Amino acid sequence: MTVIGLGRIGLPHALVSADSGNIVYGVDKSKWLIEKLERGICPFKEPELDKLLLKHLYKNFFVSNLEIALHESNVIVVCIGTRVSENIDEALKPVLGLAEAIAPYLRKHLVIWRTTLPIGTTRKIKEVIESKGLREGRDFYLVFSPERLVEGRAVEEERKLPKIIGGFSEEGYRLAEAYFKTIGGDIIRVSCPEVAELVKLIDNAWRQLTFSFANDIALLCESLGIDVLEVINAANYKYPRNKIPLPSYGVSGYCLTKDPHLLEVDFKPIASIRGFHSVWIHGRKANDYMIEHVCMLVDMLMSKYRKRNSGVIVIAGLTFKEDVDDFRLSHGIEITKRLKNRHKVRVYDPYYDPNNPYTSIDESLEICSSLEECLVGADIVIFTVRHREFRELEKRNKILKLAKLMNKPPIIIDGWNIFKSLYRNKHGIIYWAVGRSYEYSSNNWSSWFYRKLSSRKAS
Repeated sequence: MTVIGLGRIGLPHALVSADSGNIVYGVDKSKWLIEKLERGICPFKEPELDKLLLKHLYKNFFVSNLEIALHESNVIVVCIGTRVSENIDEALKPVLGLAEAIAPYLRKHLVIWRTTLPIGTTRKIKEVIESKGLREGRDFYLVFSPERLVEGRAVEEERKLPKIIGGFSEEGYRLAEAYFKTIGGDIIRVSCPEVAELVKLIDNAWRQLTFSFANDIALLCESLGIDVLEVINAANYKYPRNKIPLPSYGVSGYCLTKDPHLLEVDFKPIASIRGFHSVWIHGRKANDYMIEHVCMLVDMLMSKYRKRNSGVIVIAGLTFKEDVDDFRLSHGIEITKRLKNRHKVRVYDPYYDPNNPYTSIDESLEICSSLEECLVGADIVIFTVRHREFRELEKRNKILKLAKLMNKPPIIIDGWNIFKSLYRNKHGIIYWAVGRSYEYSSNNWSSWFYRKLSSRKAS
C-alpha cells in the first residue's frame, strides 16, 4: 500500500500500518523530509515514531516516488494537507490536482482520503478521476475516512480510534473495512462521504468552540476581579453535565484554526438567511481575540509600569500546543507578529530547530537559545504554551530566580495559569494570568485595566 503525504498524519499512519504487517511505500514532495526518512531520522517529534521508523525502514516501509509506489500497491491512503485560503477553489487545487495525477495509475486501487476536506470534496475527487474514463466501483474504489489524531498521541490513537468510512460502492467499503481492520479500532460505516467529511469538521469546530466559552468566561472574570479557576473548578466538581475546559491565551494550530472556516463554507446560505454566522465561527473569533487582548495588555502594562510605550518583550513558547514541535498557525507566533512593530521582541521555544524548515520563524526576531538568555533586561515575558520546561519552573521557586534577570518590577503574563506560586504573590512581581488578574499589593488592578481599555475604545 502507498501513503501519499508523510507529515504529522501520514507518517504515523504509514508506520503503524507497516507495524501491522503491511508493506508500505511512502511518498512526499519535500526533499528535506525524504532525505531525513531515508537516513532513519523522524522529521518531527512524536512518541514511538522514531522507533517504528528504525524498526521498519527498508523492511516493511520504503520511501518511494509516486509511480513506483502506485505500481506496487493496491491501496492508496492520501494524507496531504488542505491549503489555508479564504478562496475554497484555491484551497482545493492541491487536492484535485493529486486526484488527476494518480488517475492514470489506478487499476482496481482502493483510494482512501484521510485529511480534512470541505463537504462534497470527495465527490469532486471522484468526478476528476472519472473524467479520465474510469468508473468508481469498477475501475477504482474511493472512500473518505477522516483522521482524528492528536499530536503527542498519534501512534497510540491510530491503533485505537474508530475508523469512520464513507464511500460510494459496496466493494469500496468492503476493501476499506478489510484494510483498517489490520490497523485497529472499531469500524463505523456511514451512508456517504459527505457524512464522514462533516464528522471531521465538527470534531475540531466543537473543540475550539468549547475553549472559546472558557476564554470568554476568563475575560469576564478578569473584568470582575474573580478567579476563573475557582469558578470553573467549582462548576465542574462532581457535576456530570459540565466539562468546562480551562482558558488560555491561545486556541490555535493548523486544525482548530482552519476547520471551523471550512465548515462555515456550507453554512453560509443559512447565515445569510438568518443574518448571523454559526456559533463555531463566533467561537473562532472569540479565540482569535485573545491574541489582541494580550497585545493590548502589554501596551497597558508598559504604560503603567515603565512609563513608556515600547520595551523588551519575551515570547516564551511558539508552538501551538505544549510539548510538540508544530509551529503552524501558532498563537505565539501571531502575538510576536503583532508586537514586533512597536517593541523589541525576543523569542524562545525549546522545540525550535533552525535546520528544520517546518519549524521556521521570522529570523529578523531575536531568537534565544535559552529562556535565561531571553529574560536578561526584559520588561515583560509572555508564556504562551505549557511546555514541560516551563511547568518545571514552578519547582523550587525557579521562576522567582529567573524573574530577577528582568527589569524591575518583573512583569509576567501567564497564558495558561502555569505559575500557581505567583498567584497572590508577595515577591514584587507584576503577575497577570488569564482569568486571574490582580495586582494584589494595592487596589484591584484588573478593574483599572478594563476602565482604561473602555476609555481607549471610546476614544
